Amino acid sequence: SFEDFRNDKERRDFVACATAGGVAAAFGAPIGGVFFALEEGASFMTLKLTWRCFFCAIGTALTGYLLLSVLPPEFVNQLSFLDPFPNSGPLYEQKDLSIFAVMGVLGGLLGAAFNQMNRRLTVFRLAHVTTPRKKMLELMSLTTLMAVLSFGLPFAGRCRSRPQLDTTTGIYSYASTLRPFLCAGDDSYNELASLYLQSWDDSLRILFHLPMHLQSGEPVFSTAALLCFFCPYFFMAFMTFGASVPFGLFIPSLLSGAALGRVVGQALHPLGGFAEPGVYALVMASAVLGGMCRMTISLALILLEATGNMNLLLPLSISLFLSRWVGNAFNESIYQMHIHLRKIPFLEPQCPQEARVSDLRVCEIMATEPLCLHPVDQVGRIYELLAATAHHCFPLREDDCTVFGTISRDILCSLLFLKAFSGEKSESVLRDTSAAVVTPVLPYEKVEQFFPHFPSIATICLTESEKISWIDLRPYCDTAPYLVTESTAVPRAYRLFRNLGLRHLLVISRNGHLSGILTRHDLEEEHLMASLAHSPMLLSRKVWKITKDALMRQEDGELDSYHSHESPSVSPSMP
Repeated sequence: SFEDFRNDKERRDFVACATAGGVAAAFGAPIGGVFFALEEGASFMTLKLTWRCFFCAIGTALTGYLLLSVLPPEFVNQLSFLDPFPNSGPLYEQKDLSIFAVMGVLGGLLGAAFNQMNRRLTVFRLAHVTTPRKKMLELMSLTTLMAVLSFGLPFAGRCRSRPQLDTTTGIYSYASTLRPFLCAGDDSYNELASLYLQSWDDSLRILFHLPMHLQSGEPVFSTAALLCFFCPYFFMAFMTFGASVPFGLFIPSLLSGAALGRVVGQALHPLGGFAEPGVYALVMASAVLGGMCRMTISLALILLEATGNMNLLLPLSISLFLSRWVGNAFNESIYQMHIHLRKIPFLEPQCPQEARVSDLRVCEIMATEPLCLHPVDQVGRIYELLAATAHHCFPLREDDCTVFGTISRDILCSLLFLKAFSGEKSESVLRDTSAAVVTPVLPYEKVEQFFPHFPSIATICLTESEKISWIDLRPYCDTAPYLVTESTAVPRAYRLFRNLGLRHLLVISRNGHLSGILTRHDLEEEHLMASLAHSPMLLSRKVWKITKDALMRQEDGELDSYHSHESPSVSPSMP
């Protein structure tokens, strides 16, 4: 039934599956969509999630193919992303691979510069563009700037003659989309208008598939026109990413990278023996996008499925790996950067190295003296605790400080909203956790009916007589929460959070009493470094490490001395 999907875990899986389906629909790449969801959309990969993403992506692709079979041809062209690259012959030579490597390095540098500039702009946005009025003003300014650049630059474009081409050739379909904006007739075209006044997929087709020359000695696009397309697009992508309305990252980076790659291809083409400029445009487009978001496998598969030529696997792999390595040498990916800037407690796949080598324990980073509830508690106390804090989970602790379980904030708000409590009774009877349930027990379906929009504490109104009532939390709590001891190493707790998808972890002492609680915020690198700097055990650990290293060196020296004084072995003579 659909009730099984009404929880946070299934909702996260739905987001990952929708990511795979969206990439499959936008780029016609179902396998690339699956890997994109697993590489960027999911924090922990499971076989079940992989199958779900694959099913969603294949279903999306099948729906697209069914639509292509019944729609008119003019709509079919709008649904496709890229045309396949020819498979008739080799697209590149061995000497092109070194150029592809240089383009990967350049893409990593451009991606790192893009991320750093966008980071500073995002910090400014988070500090100053906070009200709806300011956000609307920013959007209007960005839209005006983009419109002025996109529609103003074609007026400065140069008109070139369009040669007469055979309508049966594949080049004719691309050359026919060149725009005769402000030109004398249809036998000429405007360079900048042919790039700006197009849909993004038509612009990519032109940059990827048009040859160096049509039938004249001049190239299809001059270097100045390509640079006038690259610079504004790169600038607009940096300005718009992270705004209140999503402007996108894939398409602007692909377009700007394709224009820059075609510049490189046109510069090398007169030397002879090099690949067509369209191949360089594709490789540079992947390098620029890979330098920004640091994707490798998923982006290579997306572009391979879109272009339909497996011979491009090696150039794309070289450019993507190098752009990732070069970009990581300067900063993190654009997605991780925005996650950290917005204070989202996202844990990286590996625990920070400083926490691993310093033998940091959870007792040094946990929140001590957590706010707790009793298994049977008073309504007024629960209401005041929820109103005074924003915590998502509360431990249930018995009178002897032992852990009884945990209960979430959403469940508590639902119980108060539904008034699942009883009248005033003896506190000693209600605090006896071994007794039977003393308040009405609501069905699980009734408590979970508000998912995912549970009542907030601000919408709950209680009278004074209701606040002195009691509520039994035992039927609704988790009586088997995950627990660790105070001496647990931080890397082990980190792996528990990552592998199990935890949001909180209770910490107990050796005698089983509740000592503190651990959340994802406590495992972030900034908090770990601050805890490590103020740790009273830091000096003793450094002394122990120095002593241990000295003892190991001493043992190695004694062993070398022993081997130097040992008599050499003599091989027996052969008969």
